[in-house]
Amino acid sequence: MSRILDRAPVAVALALAVAVLAVLAMMPRTGVVSPVAVDPRDWFTPAQLARASDFRGPQLLLAVAGLLVEVAVLAWLVVRPPGVLARRRRHPVVASAVGGLPRVIREGE
Repeated sequence: MSRILDRAPVAVALALAVAVLAVLAMMPRTGVVSPVAVDPRDWFTPAQLARASDFRGPQLLLAVAGLLVEVAVLAWLVVRPPGVLARRRRHPVVASAVGGLPRVIREGE
Protein backbone atom coordinates (compact mmCIF):
# COMPACT_ATOMS: atom_id res chain seq x y z
CA MET A 1 0.00 0.00 0.00
CA SER A 2 2.86 2.40 0.67
CA ARG A 3 3.94 2.11 -2.99
CA ILE A 4 0.54 3.43 -4.02
CA LEU A 5 0.76 6.34 -1.61
CA ASP A 6 4.35 7.09 -2.72
CA ARG A 7 3.23 7.41 -6.34
CA ALA A 8 0.01 9.33 -5.65
CA PRO A 9 1.56 12.85 -5.68
CA VAL A 10 3.22 12.15 -9.00
CA ALA A 11 -0.05 10.89 -10.48
CA VAL A 12 -1.94 13.94 -9.20
CA ALA A 13 0.70 16.34 -10.54
CA LEU A 14 0.68 14.58 -13.91
CA ALA A 15 -3.13 14.70 -14.09
CA LEU A 16 -3.12 18.43 -13.29
CA ALA A 17 -0.45 19.09 -15.91
CA VAL A 18 -2.47 17.22 -18.55
CA ALA A 19 -5.62 19.16 -17.58
CA VAL A 20 -3.82 22.50 -17.86
CA LEU A 21 -2.35 21.54 -21.23
CA ALA A 22 -5.81 20.50 -22.46
CA VAL A 23 -7.27 23.85 -21.41
CA LEU A 24 -4.47 25.74 -23.13
CA ALA A 25 -4.79 23.64 -26.29
CA MET A 26 -8.55 24.19 -26.54
CA MET A 27 -8.56 27.89 -25.69
CA PRO A 28 -9.33 30.07 -28.73
CA ARG A 29 -6.42 32.25 -29.82
CA THR A 30 -8.41 34.90 -31.68
CA GLY A 31 -12.00 35.68 -32.53
CA VAL A 32 -13.28 35.73 -28.98
CA VAL A 33 -16.61 37.55 -28.94
CA SER A 34 -17.23 39.93 -26.06
CA PRO A 35 -20.44 39.21 -24.15
CA VAL A 36 -23.31 41.65 -24.45
CA ALA A 37 -24.84 43.00 -21.26
CA VAL A 38 -28.33 41.53 -20.91
CA ASP A 39 -30.92 42.29 -18.27
CA PRO A 40 -32.67 39.05 -17.20
CA ARG A 41 -35.89 40.99 -16.59
CA ASP A 42 -36.11 41.56 -20.34
CA TRP A 43 -36.40 37.82 -20.91
CA PHE A 44 -38.01 36.36 -17.77
CA THR A 45 -41.01 37.19 -15.63
CA PRO A 46 -40.50 38.13 -11.95
CA ALA A 47 -42.02 34.78 -10.95
CA GLN A 48 -39.49 32.90 -13.10
CA LEU A 49 -36.61 34.90 -11.62
CA ALA A 50 -37.85 34.21 -8.07
CA ARG A 51 -38.15 30.50 -8.87
CA ALA A 52 -34.60 30.47 -10.27
CA SER A 53 -33.31 32.18 -7.15
CA ASP A 54 -35.07 29.63 -4.90
CA PHE A 55 -33.70 26.78 -7.02
CA ARG A 56 -30.09 27.96 -6.90
CA GLY A 57 -29.39 27.23 -3.21
CA PRO A 58 -30.40 23.54 -3.07
CA GLN A 59 -28.70 22.86 -6.39
CA LEU A 60 -25.42 24.26 -5.09
CA LEU A 61 -25.69 22.07 -1.98
CA LEU A 62 -26.37 18.99 -4.13
CA ALA A 63 -23.39 19.76 -6.35
CA VAL A 64 -21.04 20.22 -3.39
CA ALA A 65 -22.36 17.06 -1.70
CA GLY A 66 -21.85 15.07 -4.90
CA LEU A 67 -18.32 16.39 -5.26
CA LEU A 68 -17.49 15.50 -1.66
CA VAL A 69 -18.82 11.96 -2.14
CA GLU A 70 -16.76 11.50 -5.31
CA VAL A 71 -13.58 12.75 -3.62
CA ALA A 72 -14.20 10.52 -0.59
CA VAL A 73 -14.72 7.43 -2.77
CA LEU A 74 -11.61 8.17 -4.83
CA ALA A 75 -9.54 8.72 -1.68
CA TRP A 76 -10.85 5.47 -0.20
CA LEU A 77 -9.99 3.60 -3.42
CA VAL A 78 -6.44 4.99 -3.36
CA VAL A 79 -5.83 4.18 0.31
CA ARG A 80 -7.59 0.78 0.39
CA PRO A 81 -8.04 -0.52 -3.16
CA PRO A 82 -10.19 -3.64 -3.49
CA GLY A 83 -8.41 -6.76 -4.69
CA VAL A 84 -9.88 -6.55 -8.18
CA LEU A 85 -8.34 -3.08 -8.60
CA ALA A 86 -5.01 -3.85 -6.94
CA ARG A 87 -3.94 -6.81 -9.07
CA ARG A 88 -1.72 -6.40 -12.13
CA ARG A 89 -3.30 -6.17 -15.56
CA ARG A 90 -1.88 -7.06 -18.94
CA HIS A 91 -3.52 -4.00 -20.50
CA PRO A 92 -3.70 -1.28 -17.83
CA VAL A 93 -4.72 1.45 -20.30
CA VAL A 94 -7.78 -0.53 -21.38
CA ALA A 95 -8.68 -1.24 -17.74
CA SER A 96 -8.37 2.48 -16.92
CA ALA A 97 -10.53 3.44 -19.90
CA VAL A 98 -13.23 0.98 -18.87
CA GLY A 99 -13.06 2.26 -15.30
CA GLY A 100 -13.51 5.88 -16.40
CA LEU A 101 -16.29 5.13 -18.88
CA PRO A 102 -19.21 5.65 -16.46
CA ARG A 103 -17.93 9.12 -15.58
CA VAL A 104 -17.63 10.08 -19.26
CA ILE A 105 -21.11 8.78 -20.02
CA ARG A 106 -22.56 10.66 -17.04
CA GLU A 107 -20.92 13.93 -18.11
CA GLY A 108 -22.25 13.53 -21.66
CA GLU A 109 -25.88 13.40 -20.55
